[in-house]
Amino acid sequence: MSPTLVAVLGAVGTFLIGMVVLERGLEGLAGGSLGRVLARSTRSPASGAVTGLLLTTALQSSSATTLATVGLVGAGLLTFAQALGIVLGANIGSTTTGWLVALVGFQLDIGRGAGLLLFGGVALHLFARGALRHVGLAAAGFGLLFLGIDALQAGLAGLDGALTPEHLPRGGLFARLALVGIGCVVTLVTQSSGAGVAAAMAAVAGGALTLDQALALVIGMDVGTTGTAVLGALGGTSAMRRTALAHVLFNVGTAVIALVLLDPYLALLERFAPAAASAPSPFAVVGFQTSFNLVGVALALPLAGPFARLVVRLVPERESRLLRGLEPRLVAQPDVALAAAEAVLRRIARRTLRATLRTLAPAADRVRAPGDLGELAQGVESVVAFLARVPVDGRPAASAAHTSDLVHEADHLGRLLARLGSAPTGIASDTSEPFATHRAAVVAALHHTLRSSDGTRAFDPTHLEAVHADLARLDLELRRSELERAALGATSPEMALDALDRQRWLRRVCLHTARITRYTRPAA
Repeated sequence: MSPTLVAVLGAVGTFLIGMVVLERGLEGLAGGSLGRVLARSTRSPASGAVTGLLLTTALQSSSATTLATVGLVGAGLLTFAQALGIVLGANIGSTTTGWLVALVGFQLDIGRGAGLLLFGGVALHLFARGALRHVGLAAAGFGLLFLGIDALQAGLAGLDGALTPEHLPRGGLFARLALVGIGCVVTLVTQSSGAGVAAAMAAVAGGALTLDQALALVIGMDVGTTGTAVLGALGGTSAMRRTALAHVLFNVGTAVIALVLLDPYLALLERFAPAAASAPSPFAVVGFQTSFNLVGVALALPLAGPFARLVVRLVPERESRLLRGLEPRLVAQPDVALAAAEAVLRRIARRTLRATLRTLAPAADRVRAPGDLGELAQGVESVVAFLARVPVDGRPAASAAHTSDLVHEADHLGRLLARLGSAPTGIASDTSEPFATHRAAVVAALHHTLRSSDGTRAFDPTHLEAVHADLARLDLELRRSELERAALGATSPEMALDALDRQRWLRRVCLHTARITRYTRPAA
Protein backbone atom coordinates (compact mmCIF):
# COMPACT_ATOMS: atom_id res chain seq x y z
CA MET A 1 0.00 0.00 0.00
CA SER A 2 1.45 3.37 -1.04
CA PRO A 3 2.37 5.94 1.63
CA THR A 4 0.05 8.47 -0.01
CA LEU A 5 -2.96 6.13 0.23
CA VAL A 6 -2.10 5.41 3.87
CA ALA A 7 -2.03 9.17 4.51
CA VAL A 8 -5.45 9.62 2.90
CA LEU A 9 -6.95 6.77 4.94
CA GLY A 10 -5.43 8.20 8.11
CA ALA A 11 -6.90 11.60 7.30
CA VAL A 12 -10.36 10.07 6.83
CA GLY A 13 -9.95 8.21 10.13
CA THR A 14 -9.00 11.44 11.92
CA PHE A 15 -12.05 13.17 10.43
CA LEU A 16 -14.34 10.32 11.56
CA ILE A 17 -13.04 10.20 15.13
CA GLY A 18 -13.41 13.98 15.22
CA MET A 19 -17.09 13.60 14.27
CA VAL A 20 -17.60 11.03 17.04
CA VAL A 21 -15.91 13.19 19.70
CA LEU A 22 -17.76 16.30 18.52
CA GLU A 23 -21.09 14.45 18.69
CA ARG A 24 -20.37 13.16 22.22
CA GLY A 25 -19.44 16.62 23.45
CA LEU A 26 -22.48 18.34 21.98
CA GLU A 27 -24.84 15.61 23.25
CA GLY A 28 -23.36 15.95 26.74
CA LEU A 29 -23.79 19.72 26.53
CA ALA A 30 -27.45 19.25 25.57
CA GLY A 31 -27.87 17.10 28.70
CA GLY A 32 -31.35 15.63 29.15
CA SER A 33 -33.08 18.32 27.11
CA LEU A 34 -33.07 16.67 23.68
CA GLY A 35 -36.23 14.63 24.12
CA ARG A 36 -38.08 17.48 25.85
CA VAL A 37 -37.20 19.91 23.03
CA LEU A 38 -38.42 17.46 20.40
CA ALA A 39 -41.68 16.72 22.23
CA ARG A 40 -42.51 20.37 22.97
CA SER A 41 -41.60 21.89 19.62
CA THR A 42 -43.19 19.32 17.31
CA ARG A 43 -46.87 19.91 16.62
CA SER A 44 -46.97 18.96 12.94
CA PRO A 45 -44.69 17.44 10.28
CA ALA A 46 -43.65 20.98 9.20
CA SER A 47 -42.68 22.12 12.70
CA GLY A 48 -41.00 18.73 13.16
CA ALA A 49 -38.88 19.36 10.07
CA VAL A 50 -37.74 22.73 11.45
CA THR A 51 -36.98 21.15 14.83
CA GLY A 52 -35.06 18.27 13.24
CA LEU A 53 -33.04 20.71 11.12
CA LEU A 54 -32.11 22.96 14.05
CA LEU A 55 -31.28 20.15 16.48
CA THR A 56 -29.18 18.21 13.96
CA THR A 57 -27.33 21.41 13.10
CA ALA A 58 -26.67 22.10 16.78
CA LEU A 59 -25.67 18.52 17.64
CA GLN A 60 -23.97 17.69 14.33
CA SER A 61 -25.63 14.28 14.66
CA SER A 62 -28.70 13.16 12.75
CA SER A 63 -28.48 9.77 14.50
CA ALA A 64 -28.97 11.35 17.95
CA THR A 65 -32.01 13.27 16.69
CA THR A 66 -33.46 10.19 14.99
CA LEU A 67 -32.97 7.92 18.03
CA ALA A 68 -34.66 10.44 20.34
CA THR A 69 -37.54 10.73 17.84
CA VAL A 70 -38.02 6.96 17.73
CA GLY A 71 -38.21 6.86 21.52
CA LEU A 72 -40.86 9.58 21.62
CA VAL A 73 -42.96 7.75 19.02
CA GLY A 74 -42.72 4.54 21.01
CA ALA A 75 -43.66 6.43 24.16
CA GLY A 76 -46.75 7.80 22.44
CA LEU A 77 -45.59 11.41 22.81
CA LEU A 78 -45.31 11.93 19.03
CA THR A 79 -47.31 10.54 16.14
CA PHE A 80 -45.36 8.82 13.39
CA ALA A 81 -46.32 11.63 10.97
CA GLN A 82 -44.78 14.20 13.34
CA ALA A 83 -41.69 12.02 13.72
CA LEU A 84 -41.42 11.79 9.95
CA GLY A 85 -41.11 15.58 9.80
CA ILE A 86 -38.22 15.49 12.29
CA VAL A 87 -36.42 12.84 10.23
CA LEU A 88 -36.84 14.95 7.07
CA GLY A 89 -35.46 18.01 8.84
CA ALA A 90 -32.54 15.99 10.22
CA ASN A 91 -31.67 15.05 6.64
CA ILE A 92 -31.19 18.74 5.79
CA GLY A 93 -29.39 19.39 9.08
CA SER A 94 -26.84 16.70 8.29
CA THR A 95 -25.64 18.78 5.32
CA THR A 96 -24.39 21.50 7.67
CA THR A 97 -21.25 19.45 8.26
CA GLY A 98 -20.39 20.03 4.61
CA TRP A 99 -20.95 23.77 4.96
CA LEU A 100 -18.73 23.81 8.05
CA VAL A 101 -15.99 22.01 6.16
CA ALA A 102 -16.34 24.30 3.13
CA LEU A 103 -16.40 27.53 5.15
CA VAL A 104 -13.58 26.72 7.56
CA GLY A 105 -11.67 23.72 6.32
CA PHE A 106 -11.05 24.97 2.79
CA GLN A 107 -11.01 28.73 3.32
CA LEU A 108 -8.57 29.07 6.23
CA ASP A 109 -5.11 27.74 7.04
CA ILE A 110 -6.36 25.49 9.83
CA GLY A 111 -3.31 23.27 10.42
CA ARG A 112 -1.85 25.11 13.42
CA GLY A 113 -5.16 26.40 14.72
CA ALA A 114 -6.67 22.91 14.70
CA GLY A 115 -3.80 21.58 16.82
CA LEU A 116 -4.27 24.34 19.39
CA LEU A 117 -8.01 23.77 19.42
CA LEU A 118 -7.48 20.05 19.99
CA PHE A 119 -5.00 20.62 22.83
CA GLY A 120 -7.15 23.27 24.51
CA GLY A 121 -10.28 21.13 24.21
CA VAL A 122 -8.61 18.06 25.72
CA ALA A 123 -7.16 20.14 28.59
CA LEU A 124 -10.58 21.66 29.29
CA HIS A 125 -12.24 18.25 29.25
CA LEU A 126 -9.66 16.76 31.64
CA PHE A 127 -9.49 19.56 34.20
CA ALA A 128 -12.80 21.45 34.03
CA ARG A 129 -16.08 20.47 35.65
CA GLY A 130 -19.73 20.54 34.70
CA ALA A 131 -20.76 21.80 31.28
CA LEU A 132 -17.22 23.04 30.52
CA ARG A 133 -16.06 19.41 30.28
CA HIS A 134 -18.53 18.86 27.42
CA VAL A 135 -17.45 22.15 25.80
CA GLY A 136 -13.87 20.90 25.90
CA LEU A 137 -14.85 17.57 24.32
CA ALA A 138 -16.74 19.36 21.53
CA ALA A 139 -13.75 21.68 20.94
CA ALA A 140 -11.43 18.66 20.74
CA GLY A 141 -13.82 17.12 18.20
CA PHE A 142 -13.66 20.26 16.06
CA GLY A 143 -9.86 20.18 16.31
CA LEU A 144 -9.71 16.57 15.11
CA LEU A 145 -12.22 17.36 12.37
CA PHE A 146 -10.09 20.20 11.00
CA LEU A 147 -6.86 18.22 11.36
CA GLY A 148 -8.47 15.48 9.30
CA ILE A 149 -9.48 17.96 6.58
CA ASP A 150 -5.97 19.43 6.51
CA ALA A 151 -4.43 15.95 6.24
CA LEU A 152 -6.98 14.97 3.61
CA GLN A 153 -6.06 17.93 1.42
CA ALA A 154 -2.36 17.11 1.76
CA GLY A 155 -2.94 13.42 1.07
CA LEU A 156 -5.04 14.00 -2.04
CA ALA A 157 -2.44 16.48 -3.31
CA GLY A 158 0.02 13.59 -3.17
CA LEU A 159 -2.22 11.65 -5.55
CA ASP A 160 -1.75 14.28 -8.24
CA GLY A 161 -1.54 12.39 -11.51
CA ALA A 162 -2.20 9.05 -9.85
CA LEU A 163 -5.93 9.79 -9.56
CA THR A 164 -7.61 11.79 -12.33
CA PRO A 165 -11.22 12.08 -13.54
CA GLU A 166 -10.39 9.52 -16.24
CA HIS A 167 -9.97 6.83 -13.56
CA LEU A 168 -13.67 7.05 -12.64
CA PRO A 169 -16.81 6.63 -14.79
CA ARG A 170 -17.62 9.69 -16.89
CA GLY A 171 -20.55 10.82 -19.03
CA GLY A 172 -23.98 9.29 -19.43
CA LEU A 173 -26.62 7.96 -17.07
CA PHE A 174 -24.91 4.62 -16.41
CA ALA A 175 -21.65 6.34 -15.42
CA ARG A 176 -23.55 8.54 -12.99
CA LEU A 177 -25.39 5.55 -11.52
CA ALA A 178 -22.05 3.81 -11.03
CA LEU A 179 -20.73 6.86 -9.17
CA VAL A 180 -23.91 6.95 -7.06
CA GLY A 181 -23.22 3.32 -6.14
CA ILE A 182 -19.60 4.11 -5.23
CA GLY A 183 -20.70 7.04 -3.05
CA CYS A 184 -23.24 4.83 -1.30
CA VAL A 185 -20.59 2.18 -0.55
CA VAL A 186 -18.18 4.83 0.78
CA THR A 187 -20.77 6.04 3.30
CA LEU A 188 -21.75 2.49 4.28
CA VAL A 189 -18.09 1.69 5.01
CA THR A 190 -17.24 4.92 6.87
CA GLN A 191 -20.72 5.29 8.50
CA SER A 192 -20.41 9.04 7.86
CA SER A 193 -21.55 10.98 4.82
CA GLY A 194 -19.65 13.99 6.20
CA ALA A 195 -16.30 12.29 5.67
CA GLY A 196 -17.25 11.29 2.13
CA VAL A 197 -18.49 14.76 1.22
CA ALA A 198 -15.31 16.31 2.65
CA ALA A 199 -13.20 13.91 0.57
CA ALA A 200 -15.25 14.73 -2.55
CA MET A 201 -14.78 18.47 -1.99
CA ALA A 202 -11.05 18.02 -1.48
CA ALA A 203 -10.84 15.87 -4.64
CA VAL A 204 -12.71 18.48 -6.70
CA ALA A 205 -10.50 21.27 -5.35
CA GLY A 206 -7.41 19.22 -6.23
CA GLY A 207 -8.61 18.32 -9.73
CA ALA A 208 -8.93 14.58 -8.98
CA LEU A 209 -12.67 14.73 -9.75
CA THR A 210 -14.82 16.79 -12.07
CA LEU A 211 -17.77 18.61 -10.53
CA ASP A 212 -20.14 16.29 -12.40
CA GLN A 213 -18.48 13.22 -10.84
CA ALA A 214 -18.37 14.73 -7.35
CA LEU A 215 -22.07 15.58 -7.41
CA ALA A 216 -22.99 12.03 -8.45
CA LEU A 217 -20.85 10.66 -5.60
CA VAL A 218 -22.58 12.98 -3.13
CA ILE A 219 -25.99 11.68 -4.24
CA GLY A 220 -24.82 8.16 -3.42
CA MET A 221 -23.41 9.27 -0.08
CA ASP A 222 -26.79 10.72 0.83
CA VAL A 223 -28.42 7.34 0.11
CA GLY A 224 -25.68 5.59 2.10
CA THR A 225 -26.62 7.47 5.28
CA THR A 226 -29.67 5.21 5.54
CA GLY A 227 -27.36 2.28 6.29
CA THR A 228 -26.91 3.44 9.89
CA ALA A 229 -30.67 3.62 10.41
CA VAL A 230 -31.20 0.18 8.85
CA LEU A 231 -28.50 -1.44 10.99
CA GLY A 232 -29.87 0.26 14.08
CA ALA A 233 -33.39 -0.96 13.32
CA LEU A 234 -32.43 -4.64 13.08
CA GLY A 235 -34.15 -6.36 15.97
CA GLY A 236 -35.63 -3.03 17.09
CA THR A 237 -39.20 -2.02 17.80
CA SER A 238 -41.80 -1.33 15.12
CA ALA A 239 -41.29 2.42 15.62
CA MET A 240 -37.57 2.05 14.91
CA ARG A 241 -38.13 -0.14 11.85
CA ARG A 242 -40.74 2.25 10.49
CA THR A 243 -38.38 5.18 10.94
CA ALA A 244 -35.61 3.30 9.13
CA LEU A 245 -37.90 2.38 6.23
CA ALA A 246 -39.16 5.95 5.95
CA HIS A 247 -35.55 7.16 5.92
CA VAL A 248 -34.64 4.72 3.11
CA LEU A 249 -37.70 5.53 0.98
CA PHE A 250 -37.19 9.27 1.37
CA ASN A 251 -33.46 9.21 0.58
CA VAL A 252 -33.90 6.95 -2.45
CA GLY A 253 -36.68 9.21 -3.73
CA THR A 254 -34.51 12.27 -3.10
CA ALA A 255 -31.64 10.61 -4.99
CA VAL A 256 -33.88 10.21 -8.04
CA ILE A 257 -34.81 13.90 -7.80
CA ALA A 258 -31.13 14.80 -7.45
CA LEU A 259 -30.20 12.88 -10.61
CA VAL A 260 -32.91 14.78 -12.50
CA LEU A 261 -31.66 18.11 -11.11
CA LEU A 262 -27.97 17.47 -11.71
CA ASP A 263 -27.78 18.75 -15.31
CA PRO A 264 -29.99 21.82 -14.63
CA TYR A 265 -27.79 22.62 -11.61
CA LEU A 266 -24.62 22.45 -13.73
CA ALA A 267 -26.30 24.60 -16.42
CA LEU A 268 -27.27 27.23 -13.84
CA LEU A 269 -23.70 27.31 -12.53
CA GLU A 270 -22.28 27.81 -16.01
CA ARG A 271 -24.72 30.62 -16.70
CA PHE A 272 -24.66 32.54 -13.43
CA ALA A 273 -21.33 31.47 -11.90
CA PRO A 274 -19.03 30.40 -14.74
CA ALA A 275 -15.97 30.62 -12.51
CA ALA A 276 -17.48 28.09 -10.09
CA ALA A 277 -18.27 25.76 -12.98
CA SER A 278 -14.82 25.95 -14.60
CA ALA A 279 -12.85 25.86 -11.33
CA PRO A 280 -15.26 24.09 -8.95
CA SER A 281 -15.21 25.15 -5.32
CA PRO A 282 -16.35 23.10 -2.30
CA PHE A 283 -19.42 25.36 -2.10
CA ALA A 284 -20.69 24.04 -5.44
CA VAL A 285 -20.65 20.50 -4.01
CA VAL A 286 -22.30 21.18 -0.66
CA GLY A 287 -24.72 23.65 -2.26
CA PHE A 288 -26.02 20.87 -4.51
CA GLN A 289 -26.36 18.46 -1.56
CA THR A 290 -28.40 20.97 0.41
CA SER A 291 -30.50 21.96 -2.63
CA PHE A 292 -31.76 18.50 -3.54
CA ASN A 293 -32.49 17.71 0.11
CA LEU A 294 -34.53 20.92 0.41
CA VAL A 295 -36.48 20.03 -2.73
CA GLY A 296 -37.09 16.51 -1.41
CA VAL A 297 -38.39 17.79 1.94
CA ALA A 298 -40.59 20.43 0.25
CA LEU A 299 -42.22 17.69 -1.85
CA ALA A 300 -42.51 15.18 1.01
CA LEU A 301 -44.00 17.40 3.74
CA PRO A 302 -47.45 17.86 2.14
CA LEU A 303 -47.63 14.05 1.79
CA ALA A 304 -46.36 13.27 5.29
CA GLY A 305 -49.72 11.93 6.52
CA PRO A 306 -50.37 9.47 3.64
CA PHE A 307 -46.66 8.52 3.57
CA ALA A 308 -46.71 7.74 7.30
CA ARG A 309 -49.84 5.58 6.88
CA LEU A 310 -48.15 3.70 4.03
CA VAL A 311 -45.07 2.98 6.16
CA VAL A 312 -47.25 1.85 9.08
CA ARG A 313 -49.04 -0.56 6.74
CA LEU A 314 -45.75 -1.88 5.36
CA VAL A 315 -44.31 -2.42 8.85
CA PRO A 316 -47.09 -3.79 11.09
CA GLU A 317 -46.67 -3.76 14.84
CA ARG A 318 -45.32 -7.08 16.12
CA GLU A 319 -44.37 -6.41 19.74
CA SER A 320 -46.71 -6.25 22.73
CA ARG A 321 -48.77 -3.06 22.67
CA LEU A 322 -48.42 -2.92 26.43
CA LEU A 323 -44.62 -2.59 26.26
CA ARG A 324 -44.48 -0.49 23.09
CA GLY A 325 -41.61 1.99 23.35
CA LEU A 326 -39.28 0.06 25.66
CA GLU A 327 -36.43 0.00 23.15
CA PRO A 328 -33.16 -0.96 24.96
CA ARG A 329 -31.11 1.37 22.75
CA LEU A 330 -33.01 4.37 24.12
CA VAL A 331 -31.03 4.26 27.36
CA ALA A 332 -28.42 6.35 25.52
CA GLN A 333 -30.96 9.20 25.76
CA PRO A 334 -32.03 9.20 29.45
CA ASP A 335 -34.84 11.74 29.10
CA VAL A 336 -36.35 9.84 26.17
CA ALA A 337 -35.92 6.52 28.00
CA LEU A 338 -37.78 7.90 31.03
CA ALA A 339 -40.59 9.18 28.78
CA ALA A 340 -40.91 5.71 27.23
CA ALA A 341 -40.98 4.01 30.65
CA GLU A 342 -43.53 6.56 31.86
CA ALA A 343 -45.86 5.83 28.92
CA VAL A 344 -45.68 2.07 29.49
CA LEU A 345 -46.40 2.44 33.22
CA ARG A 346 -49.33 4.72 32.38
CA ARG A 347 -50.83 1.96 30.21
CA ILE A 348 -50.19 -0.68 32.88
CA ALA A 349 -51.69 1.57 35.58
CA ARG A 350 -54.95 2.09 33.69
CA ARG A 351 -55.32 -1.61 32.97
CA THR A 352 -54.45 -2.52 36.56
CA LEU A 353 -57.09 -0.15 37.93
CA ARG A 354 -59.59 -1.79 35.57
CA ALA A 355 -58.52 -5.20 36.85
CA THR A 356 -58.98 -3.99 40.44
CA LEU A 357 -62.48 -2.78 39.62
CA ARG A 358 -63.37 -6.13 38.03
CA THR A 359 -62.07 -7.97 41.09
CA LEU A 360 -64.15 -5.92 43.50
CA ALA A 361 -67.31 -5.53 41.40
CA PRO A 362 -67.29 -7.58 38.18
CA ALA A 363 -70.71 -6.32 37.07
CA ALA A 364 -69.70 -2.68 37.57
CA ASP A 365 -67.08 -2.72 34.80
CA ARG A 366 -68.40 -3.64 31.37
CA VAL A 367 -65.03 -3.20 29.66
CA ARG A 368 -63.62 -6.49 28.46
CA ALA A 369 -60.48 -7.61 30.32
CA PRO A 370 -57.47 -6.42 28.21
CA GLY A 371 -55.08 -9.07 29.54
CA ASP A 372 -54.34 -11.22 32.55
CA LEU A 373 -52.59 -10.17 35.73
CA GLY A 374 -49.47 -12.15 34.77
CA GLU A 375 -48.96 -10.07 31.63
CA LEU A 376 -49.30 -6.86 33.63
CA ALA A 377 -46.87 -8.10 36.30
CA GLN A 378 -44.32 -9.06 33.63
CA GLY A 379 -44.78 -5.61 32.11
CA VAL A 380 -43.92 -3.97 35.44
CA GLU A 381 -40.80 -6.18 35.74
CA SER A 382 -39.75 -5.19 32.21
CA VAL A 383 -40.06 -1.49 33.06
CA VAL A 384 -38.02 -1.90 36.25
CA ALA A 385 -35.30 -3.76 34.33
CA PHE A 386 -35.34 -1.02 31.68
CA LEU A 387 -35.02 1.76 34.29
CA ALA A 388 -32.07 -0.06 35.86
CA ARG A 389 -30.16 0.37 32.59
CA VAL A 390 -30.68 4.13 32.32
CA PRO A 391 -27.41 5.84 33.36
CA VAL A 392 -27.58 8.04 36.45
CA ASP A 393 -24.27 9.93 36.28
CA GLY A 394 -24.51 13.63 35.51
CA ARG A 395 -28.31 13.77 35.35
CA PRO A 396 -30.16 16.84 36.69
CA ALA A 397 -32.23 16.74 39.88
CA ALA A 398 -35.51 16.84 37.94
CA SER A 399 -34.50 13.71 36.04
CA ALA A 400 -33.62 11.92 39.29
CA ALA A 401 -37.00 12.91 40.78
CA HIS A 402 -38.74 11.61 37.64
CA THR A 403 -36.95 8.28 38.01
CA SER A 404 -37.91 8.10 41.68
CA ASP A 405 -41.60 8.62 40.82
CA LEU A 406 -41.46 5.88 38.19
CA VAL A 407 -39.83 3.42 40.59
CA HIS A 408 -42.42 4.20 43.28
CA GLU A 409 -45.24 3.70 40.78
CA ALA A 410 -43.78 0.40 39.58
CA ASP A 411 -43.39 -0.80 43.17
CA HIS A 412 -47.04 -0.11 44.03
CA LEU A 413 -48.21 -1.63 40.74
CA GLY A 414 -46.29 -4.83 41.48
CA ARG A 415 -47.70 -5.01 45.02
CA LEU A 416 -51.26 -4.34 43.86
CA LEU A 417 -51.06 -7.01 41.14
CA ALA A 418 -49.76 -9.51 43.71
CA ARG A 419 -52.73 -8.73 45.99
CA LEU A 420 -55.19 -9.03 43.13
CA GLY A 421 -53.69 -12.41 42.33
CA SER A 422 -54.29 -13.57 45.92
CA ALA A 423 -57.72 -12.00 46.42
CA PRO A 424 -59.85 -13.75 49.11
CA THR A 425 -62.51 -16.06 47.72
CA GLY A 426 -65.88 -14.39 47.15
CA ILE A 427 -64.50 -10.91 47.78
CA ALA A 428 -66.91 -9.35 45.26
CA SER A 429 -70.04 -11.03 46.67
CA ASP A 430 -69.39 -10.51 50.40
CA THR A 431 -72.43 -8.68 51.82
CA SER A 432 -71.26 -8.55 55.43
CA GLU A 433 -71.09 -5.14 57.06
CA PRO A 434 -69.14 -2.94 57.27
CA PHE A 435 -67.04 -4.65 54.56
CA ALA A 436 -69.68 -4.27 51.83
CA THR A 437 -69.96 -0.53 52.53
CA HIS A 438 -66.19 -0.07 52.45
CA ARG A 439 -65.88 -2.07 49.24
CA ALA A 440 -68.59 0.11 47.63
CA ALA A 441 -66.63 3.22 48.64
CA VAL A 442 -63.45 1.88 47.01
CA VAL A 443 -65.36 0.93 43.84
CA ALA A 444 -66.90 4.42 43.61
CA ALA A 445 -63.48 6.03 44.11
CA LEU A 446 -61.98 3.82 41.37
CA HIS A 447 -64.74 4.82 38.96
CA HIS A 448 -64.11 8.49 39.67
CA THR A 449 -60.35 8.07 39.26
CA LEU A 450 -60.63 6.26 35.92
CA ARG A 451 -63.02 8.94 34.61
CA SER A 452 -60.68 11.71 35.79
CA SER A 453 -58.03 10.90 33.16
CA ASP A 454 -58.11 10.02 29.48
CA GLY A 455 -54.33 9.57 29.27
CA THR A 456 -53.61 13.25 28.62
CA ARG A 457 -54.69 14.39 32.11
CA ALA A 458 -53.27 13.17 35.39
CA PHE A 459 -55.35 10.83 37.55
CA ASP A 460 -57.21 12.52 40.39
CA PRO A 461 -56.12 10.52 43.48
CA THR A 462 -58.11 12.51 46.05
CA HIS A 463 -61.10 10.13 46.29
CA LEU A 464 -58.94 7.02 46.71
CA GLU A 465 -56.71 8.78 49.25
CA ALA A 466 -59.77 9.90 51.24
CA VAL A 467 -61.24 6.38 51.27
CA HIS A 468 -57.91 4.92 52.35
CA ALA A 469 -57.62 7.46 55.16
CA ASP A 470 -61.07 6.38 56.41
CA LEU A 471 -60.15 2.68 56.22
CA ALA A 472 -56.87 3.26 58.06
CA ARG A 473 -58.66 5.26 60.76
CA LEU A 474 -61.29 2.52 61.26
CA ASP A 475 -58.83 -0.36 61.12
CA LEU A 476 -58.09 -0.58 64.86
CA GLU A 477 -61.76 -0.08 65.76
CA LEU A 478 -62.87 -2.90 63.40
CA ARG A 479 -60.17 -5.20 64.71
CA ARG A 480 -61.31 -4.66 68.30
CA SER A 481 -64.97 -5.14 67.31
CA GLU A 482 -64.40 -8.46 65.48
CA LEU A 483 -62.27 -9.92 68.27
CA GLU A 484 -64.90 -8.93 70.87
CA ARG A 485 -67.63 -10.61 68.79
CA ALA A 486 -65.54 -13.78 68.65
CA ALA A 487 -64.95 -13.66 72.41
CA LEU A 488 -68.71 -13.28 73.04
CA GLY A 489 -69.54 -16.18 70.70
CA ALA A 490 -71.29 -13.95 68.12
CA THR A 491 -68.94 -15.37 65.51
CA SER A 492 -66.28 -18.06 65.34
CA PRO A 493 -62.59 -17.15 65.71
CA GLU A 494 -62.02 -18.41 62.15
CA MET A 495 -64.73 -16.13 60.75
CA ALA A 496 -63.42 -13.16 62.75
CA LEU A 497 -59.88 -13.62 61.45
CA ASP A 498 -61.21 -14.10 57.90
CA ALA A 499 -63.14 -10.82 58.17
CA LEU A 500 -60.02 -9.03 59.40
CA ASP A 501 -57.99 -10.49 56.51
CA ARG A 502 -60.57 -9.24 53.99
CA GLN A 503 -60.62 -5.78 55.55
CA ARG A 504 -56.81 -5.65 55.60
CA TRP A 505 -56.68 -6.80 51.96
CA LEU A 506 -59.16 -4.09 50.93
CA ARG A 507 -57.24 -1.39 52.80
CA ARG A 508 -53.94 -2.42 51.15
CA VAL A 509 -55.57 -2.47 47.72
CA CYS A 510 -56.93 1.02 48.31
CA LEU A 511 -53.49 2.21 49.49
CA HIS A 512 -51.71 0.91 46.38
CA THR A 513 -54.32 2.33 43.97
CA ALA A 514 -54.06 5.73 45.68
CA ARG A 515 -50.24 5.69 45.46
CA ILE A 516 -50.29 4.56 41.82
CA THR A 517 -52.62 7.39 40.79
CA ARG A 518 -50.51 9.86 42.77
CA TYR A 519 -47.31 8.89 40.93
CA THR A 520 -48.77 8.30 37.43
CA ARG A 521 -48.02 11.30 35.23
CA PRO A 522 -50.21 12.42 32.31
CA ALA A 523 -49.09 12.16 28.71
CA ALA A 524 -46.97 15.17 27.77
